[in-house]
Amino acid sequence: MTGFGSWFLRRRGARERRAPGRGLLPCGLACWGVVCCELACAQHPPAPPSPPPSHPNTASAALWPQPAAEADTSGAVVILASPRPQRAARLLVRGFFEAVQHESVPDLTALLSEGATISSGPGSSPEPVPKVWAARFKRLDYGGDGAPAPYRDDQVGVFTPDELARLGEARRYELNPIAGEILAVVTPRERSGAAAPRHFGRRIEFILGQTEDGLRILRMFEDFRLP
Repeated sequence: MTGFGSWFLRRRGARERRAPGRGLLPCGLACWGVVCCELACAQHPPAPPSPPPSHPNTASAALWPQPAAEADTSGAVVILASPRPQRAARLLVRGFFEAVQHESVPDLTALLSEGATISSGPGSSPEPVPKVWAARFKRLDYGGDGAPAPYRDDQVGVFTPDELARLGEARRYELNPIAGEILAVVTPRERSGAAAPRHFGRRIEFILGQTEDGLRILRMFEDFRLP
């Protein structure tokens, strides 16, 4: 040992020896070890203790209000319910007219529920939709080449039973949706030319509902007769 430690040992002599039966270091070495330990600890401070695990109080959890379609926002937090499936209904109507323009009975059938029917005016009996449109494809040309779009997407009306009830006599339609169904109403656009036969009725109504395969056409109404 060199330096201050060697000098200290030569000066203290026997007192530096360990006392019998005692496990203590000599006072000078103990002090020197404390100094070294303090210097080392200052360079490498221990990590701060981990915070105790938090236990949230479930009794103080926020109670959110029930979702609603409409609400007054002046009271505080408002949770709005998901809107009715407007987009899904419009996409289904669009797919129907695309199938008509392709004159594809299989594409049309894929959008229908099993047993979907169409009514064609007062006094007529509902008939299977694929059968009616197969006959129309044979008699009329519904191809899309050069023909205008058969309807305007921004003019499709989509109504739930509650909305129709609020409209009252302002809107009268042939088909009435029940709970869980949607009514979609389309005013088709006819081709130009006075001599051209009509391809659609003046209004087409669709009752849409959820099936095992998703949203499908359940019933239809169109006041139309083949020329």
